[in-house]
Amino acid sequence: MFKFPFVPLAILALALPLSAQTATPSVLSAKELAQGFRDGYVLAKPRADHLATVDADEAREGMTIQKKFDRFGGLRVLKLRDGETTQAAVTRLTATGRYDFVEPDAIKHATTAPTDPDFPQQWALNNTGANGPGSGIAGADIHAELGWNTRTSASSIVVAVVDSGALLTHTDLIPNLWVNSKAGTDGYAGDVNGINVSGNGASTGNPNDDNGHGTHVSGIIGAINNGNATCGVAWSVQLMELKFLDSTGNGLTSNEVTCLDFALSHGANLVNASFGSTTYASSEYLAIQTLGAAGIVFVAAAGNNADNNDLSPAYPASYPLDNIVTVACSDNRDDSVFFTSYGSGIVDLYAPGYDILSLYNTGTSATAILSGTSMSTPTVTGALALLKAQFPADTYRQLINRVLSTVDVNPNFTGKVQTGGRLDLASALTSTSNIPFNNNFASRAHLAGTDVTVRSNNVGASRESGGTGPRPPAEP
Repeated sequence: MFKFPFVPLAILALALPLSAQTATPSVLSAKELAQGFRDGYVLAKPRADHLATVDADEAREGMTIQKKFDRFGGLRVLKLRDGETTQAAVTRLTATGRYDFVEPDAIKHATTAPTDPDFPQQWALNNTGANGPGSGIAGADIHAELGWNTRTSASSIVVAVVDSGALLTHTDLIPNLWVNSKAGTDGYAGDVNGINVSGNGASTGNPNDDNGHGTHVSGIIGAINNGNATCGVAWSVQLMELKFLDSTGNGLTSNEVTCLDFALSHGANLVNASFGSTTYASSEYLAIQTLGAAGIVFVAAAGNNADNNDLSPAYPASYPLDNIVTVACSDNRDDSVFFTSYGSGIVDLYAPGYDILSLYNTGTSATAILSGTSMSTPTVTGALALLKAQFPADTYRQLINRVLSTVDVNPNFTGKVQTGGRLDLASALTSTSNIPFNNNFASRAHLAGTDVTVRSNNVGASRESGGTGPRPPAEP
């Protein structure tokens, strides 16, 4: 019942051999990694009519509240009484009627013309056909150079990078690290650039990356254009580094929720989620739903299992919440990469993610090449940061609409993602409409298969000629 396989969302293709970071061993046991959840703890959300008494009830039953999230309806992480198994605790606590839900603390896993000298190798931004793996197709990229004629800076936009942290001394990241005006006064010591809540230990304000994944992701979003190494999609942006993945790339749902709570309370505009698993977690759903109510866009990796997510969901990518954008992985020939997950209704678009050069944690100017939907996801996040700066009056869904309505449509993507296309930064930044992408029947979503899950929002859509209501979100 509780065996939750996790989804690796980044594949290492090339990295420097020596690490400048001291890797902290995972606090999760081999047993916990195999079963997919932490022993001795559960997440539980009290019913509204029990909020006044639930703390006392839990204490009387020998449990301890490890964390509580008032912004998420009193959701708490409970340390179980000695000797009680997770399965037994979920059954017992659910039967009390005190809670909306009780669930295991599931394990998540990492998924992986500027002046910078390595820019010519960044085919995802400008594909010449010869600057990527094998023989590429010129123009099979996000058209970043043309987009940068419109905007390069998202300096006022805060992106919460929920990942393994970042190398805080990397020269291509330092100027773009978010600075916390509440540092040291909000429950974390020294949380100048973010927090570290990985593992079971005490939370700290030092999100330094001992894995490499988070540094790579951060670089794709916002490495500066400074004449050194690579540049990000946004040359100027505020990267809030929230570390919940440990040195092995594993992380707990409770720690992810802690990061999302921090992002919500500290002014994040976007969240990048290059991680996932096959585990549905009500606590994770609740947190992302609350972010949406606050106008925060959540960009998620589709996964690297080559699954149809309409049939085999991956989370958080597959939650039916309209503030989520789910991204699949394309290569330098505008093909769907062999490992990427997809879904004509629940995955939104493709973005480059194969053999992607970005920053790494092995030195202050280090780079590495990684592949995965982990790399596709921050490409879209960086684009959304620029869009948020370009169109500040847009709602979260209007920003998403601009991305989805301006993709480069390609037959290789038809029936695999809802838009049938790959991110086009230039077109999105110069878009003149923020209505739903499928408002025009010619650009409707083409759903594939007999069992399809569709996530959409038709607010702002026009009515069909002669009709009495808005256009439906998708046409089969």
